[in-house]
Order: sequence, then structure tokens, then C-alpha cells
Amino acid sequence: MNSEVDPWSRDTKRQLISVTAKFYDPLGHISPYIIRAKILFQKLWQRDLNWDDELPSDLQDEWQKWKMELCDVNDIRIPRCLISFHGSTISKIELHAFGDASETAYGAGVYLVMTKEGHSSISNLVMAKSRVAPLKKMTLPRLELMAAKLGVFVKDSLKMRIDRVTCWTDSKIAGTVSMETLSNLIKSGGYSERTVKVFTELVENINLSPERYEHLDRLLRITAYCIRFGKNCRLPKAEGLVEYATPLEMQNAENYWIRKAQHERFINEIRQLSGGRQVAANSRLQQFDPLIDEDGLLRIGGRLQNSDLPEGTKHPILLPDKHPITMAIIRRYHLRQLHCGCESTLATLRQRYWILRGRREMKGVIYACPCCRRIESRAFASKMAPLPADRIRVTRPFENTGLDIAGSFFTRLGKKVNKNYICLFTCMTTRAVHLEVVSEVTALRLLQALRRFIARRGKPRILQLDNFKSFKKRHPHHRNDPAKQTEERATENRERVEKGWSGCLPCLHHCRKQLMHRSMARQCS
Repeated sequence: MNSEVDPWSRDTKRQLISVTAKFYDPLGHISPYIIRAKILFQKLWQRDLNWDDELPSDLQDEWQKWKMELCDVNDIRIPRCLISFHGSTISKIELHAFGDASETAYGAGVYLVMTKEGHSSISNLVMAKSRVAPLKKMTLPRLELMAAKLGVFVKDSLKMRIDRVTCWTDSKIAGTVSMETLSNLIKSGGYSERTVKVFTELVENINLSPERYEHLDRLLRITAYCIRFGKNCRLPKAEGLVEYATPLEMQNAENYWIRKAQHERFINEIRQLSGGRQVAANSRLQQFDPLIDEDGLLRIGGRLQNSDLPEGTKHPILLPDKHPITMAIIRRYHLRQLHCGCESTLATLRQRYWILRGRREMKGVIYACPCCRRIESRAFASKMAPLPADRIRVTRPFENTGLDIAGSFFTRLGKKVNKNYICLFTCMTTRAVHLEVVSEVTALRLLQALRRFIARRGKPRILQLDNFKSFKKRHPHHRNDPAKQTEERATENRERVEKGWSGCLPCLHHCRKQLMHRSMARQCS
């Protein structure tokens, strides 16, 4: 089917009827495409325009879009042979007429279904008719009676035995979804690319459960064999394929499951896009500017059309969340990435697919992966013991005191640089802090610092400290020291509490170090 239009011609009513009349299609194979021009011509006739007047702006956009699809009409190839096998093997011939109507157009398509002796069937389109709805309003069931009339006309025209004639219509069948036949395209004004798809696409009905298969490749391989079996039943035995599944068959099987998942979750959006309308504003896919490719897959529109990326990366396939096929695809990419993390696997996956709430679905698959759970599992953490009573009871400040020695720092007195240390006393109940500077870490200097602390804050009831050797050292002339009893109690308490007593002291050392360096950065180092 060839058609040429002068791109420099004016868009008038004369040009519209001239271009439409050039199509010679007595059997109605491109009726879904021609009916759109007929509907447009009816709108022009209602506006009472002259033959050479320019089209209005709203109708001119529709006309320009229709002309841009003329190049796709040249790609349509219709096989002339209705029966592709020997007539002696035919056991039954049926004629099925599909009719449908809308407020703008109505149409019908007649299919010839032939059954072979091996119980395999093949169907071909015989002819189709399309008409614009008359200006005088009629009921839709009345318009759909055209299918019955067309079926009788074809039966009388075909010089062959017809065992059964069936007329299909959805005017009296409530709650069912009609088949996507040529009549449905005619009533809504189909596009040329979609028309080619109706003639060439084989619709499979494979009853497999994706949840039963742990690996996606196994599911795709079984699906490819099922599709091949259906094709081999329609071919002679010598032409059937019996080898392993080819990459093309595996890809077709994957496209089948993706289409099935999209039709289960995005059926409203697919219907809107197939009818040439925009996705509803309240749809989850509205932000993605979705489109339908030549394989019938729902993809993201996006803004990367002018990039050098592959087509699959510029327009990733949309996948629903919480679907078995989506989970299987994520598991396959997780294994191919050698059990990488969420972000790395998700970045690789998005080069071809876009999953709704993909990060959440990816984390769920990684969490359920036995290998990842074994590697990333945490060691057993024992339950923390209750805090000691001395730490949580109301007492006076520094009644329960912790003591620790901070690291050395240098001070300058005139030209002399001295090395000093800090004794940090903290109240284990209120976290009050008392600092004492010592010149060296010896038992004598530490006891002097303890005396200064007691003289200022009072003698603590409990003094908690670690097993530093200067703390444990006893001197003979300190037997009657006022801090002697406190030191002995501290040693006993340290041996009782062990290593868990001073968890707060390292934090206080860190705070003390930051404050000293900020306030005395040049005076100490």
C-alpha cells in the first residue's frame, strides 16, 4: 500500500478528500487508519467550510498527525493466501464476524478460522468495513448489527463450504472484556503501527505460575518452548523447530511475561495510550510520560531522546512493584552482579528497567537472599545488664566519682615548656566534671590531686578507677592519709565492676580535648 502527499501543499478540505481517495483498500485492511480521516472530514463538513479554506487550528493538528503516519502504511504487507496448507486436511471451516460501534464510528471484521485434522487451527482476516456514525443519533446496538450483515455477505461471496457462522458483539455481554480485533480499532480510530501489530502478533495463553520458579531463566526457557510448540502445531512437521531455545525466543518469552505483568497492573493506562489519549492526572505513571513501543511494552518517555544512549536505556521498561515477575528480574540482576549492594544492583537494573518503588523492592530481595544474609549477619549481642544503683539514685554531686588520666599536653611558662597531665573527676550520677592538672603520673602527684579534689568537692563515698599502676601503688607514709579509705574502696569496686564501669569517661575526654583546643589552641599542644 503506497501513498504520497505533497509536503508543501496547503491543508484544506480539498486536500483531505484527495489524499483519502488515493487509498485503494477494498478489503478494509487499513480501515482503522482510514476511518480517522473520514471522521475528520465529517467534522469539516459540519463547520461548513469551503473547499479551499485553511483547516482550523484544532483540526489541523489532527490532520498533520495523520499525514505523518503515511510512511508507516507503506510497511504493511498482507498475505493474499487465506489457507496456507492443503485443503484436503481441513476438517472444519468457521466464519467469525466481530462488530463494535462508538458515537463517532462503527465497523466490523470477518475472520476465517480453519481447523486441521490434527486439531490445530489457523485464522485470517477476510475483510473489514468501517463507517462514520451518521449525524442522526442512533443506538449502539443498532450500529453493531452491521457485523451480522457483513458476515452474511461474506458467506454468500465465498465459494466454499462454511460449517458455522458466528457473530460476536459486546452489546449484550456485561462484565466481559472484548478481544482486540479490527472492529475495536475501527471504532476508536486506530494508528497504523497498531494495525500492523494486530495482523502479525500471535497471542499466547500460557498457564504458568512464576512463583514456582526460583530462577527467571528457567521460567523463560519453559515459556519459549510453549510458544514454539504452539507455532509448530501450525507448521508442517519438517519446518518445526526442535533445537534449544534461541536468544530471540527467550527475549520473546520475557516480553510476554512483562506484557502480562503490565496488563495486570496498568490496564487503564495501556487502554488510554492505545486509544491515543494521555494518561490520567491521578495515575501513578503520569510523571513518567509513558509510551507503548512496537512490542506492546510500556516504557518511560523521559527527556533523553537526543542522547547517544541505547534505546532501551533512553526508554526503560516500566515494571510494577510487588509482582512475581519483577521480583524474578531483580533476583537475576542481583546474581549477575555477584550479590552486590542495593545501589549498585539498582543502577545496573535501571539501564533497562524502571521499577516503581525500586529501591524498596531491591532491599526486600537482598534481605531474602540466603547468601547475603549469611555474609552480612551480625554477631549475637547480649542484653545489657541493669545500671548499678549508685549510678541512678539521687545523691549529692561527686558522691559516686569516676577518675581517669588524660593524655599529656605541653604548656609554656616563659621560655620553658612543661609536660603536664589532667586528672578528670566526674560524677557518675550527674556527669559533673572536675579537672586537676598534675605534672607527672605518679602515685604522689595523683594523691595530691585527689586531696585538692576532696578539699573542693568533698570526700566521695565511692571512687571508681581503672587498674593503672599509679592508682594501685601504696606508699608507707600514706597509711593515715584522709584519702586512704577512698582509695581502698576504689580498688575493691574496680575489681567488682570490671571493664564496664568507665564507658562515659572516654566521651568526656573527647569533649574536654575539643574544648581545650578551641579555647587554648596556641597555649597548649
